[in-house]
Amino acid sequence: GDTPTSSDKVDIARGGGIMNKIMASNQNDEKVTIRSNISAALRQGDLLRQFLLLGIVILFIAALVWWQWPFLNEIFRNEERLRQFVEELGWFGPLALILMNTLQIVVAPIPGYFVQAAAGYLYGPFWGGVWATCGLMCGSMLAMALTRHFGRPLAVAMIGSDRLDQWELATHSTSPWVWFLLLIAPLGDIPYFLAGLARVSYQRIALTTLFVRAPTVFAWSAIGAGVVVLEWWQLVAIFALLGVLLALFLRYQQQLMRWIDRSVHRQIQNERDPGKITETITTETITDV
Repeated sequence: GDTPTSSDKVDIARGGGIMNKIMASNQNDEKVTIRSNISAALRQGDLLRQFLLLGIVILFIAALVWWQWPFLNEIFRNEERLRQFVEELGWFGPLALILMNTLQIVVAPIPGYFVQAAAGYLYGPFWGGVWATCGLMCGSMLAMALTRHFGRPLAVAMIGSDRLDQWELATHSTSPWVWFLLLIAPLGDIPYFLAGLARVSYQRIALTTLFVRAPTVFAWSAIGAGVVVLEWWQLVAIFALLGVLLALFLRYQQQLMRWIDRSVHRQIQNERDPGKITETITTETITDV
C-alpha cells in the first residue's frame, strides 16, 4: 500500500486523541453513575434504618402501654386522677420532660413529637409547650456544642457521612436566611450538628429555632392536650388532617428539597461573590424567556 504522509499521520494522531477523550469521558460517566448508585443506596439504607428505629420505638411504647395499662386506663378515664398524678410528680415531671426532649435530639431514641404530645397531655397546651420548648432548646444547643467540641467525626457518627456531604456547604455560611431554610426544612436535627461545624453563633441558632420550631412544638402539645378534652370524632378529624398533610409532604418532598438546596447554594454563593449571583439569576431569566 501507499506510505502514509505526514498529513495522514497527523489525522491518525488526532483521531486517536479524540477516541482517547471519548473513552475517558465514558469512564468518567461510569464513575459518576457508580457514585450516584452508591449515594442512592446509602440514602435507602438510612431510610431503612430510620424505619427500623421507628418500628422498635413503637414496639417498645406498645409493650410499655400494655404493661402499665391498668394504671394508664385509670388516668385516661379520670381527669381528676390525671391531675392528681401530675401534682404527685412535682418538679420531677417537667424536668423529666425537658431531659427526654433534650436526649431525643442528641441521641434520637424517641421521636420528638411523642414527647411534645405527652407534655401537652400532662401539663396542658401552654405549660406542656413551654416544657417541651425548653427541652428543644437544651437539646439543640447541646448537639451544637458537642459537635463544636468533637468536630466532624461526631457529626458523621450522628447524621451519616452521606447527608453531611450533601449539606456541608452550609457550614461555610452564617447567613440567617440559610439557617432559617435548614431549620424549616424536613431535616430533623441535622442543622444543629451542621451548626456545630460552622462559625454561626449559638444566639442565632437559638433565636431561629424559637422562631421556626417552637410553634410546631406548641401545636403537638395542643394535640396531646386535646386527648383529654376533645371528642373522639374531633381527634379522628385532627389525625386525618395530619395524614393528608403528611401525604402532601411525601408527594412533593423532592421538589421541596431541591428548592431548599438551590436557595441555600445561591445564598452561600452570594456571600462569597455578591456579583456572581446576580449574573447567574440574570442568565437563568434570559434562558427561561
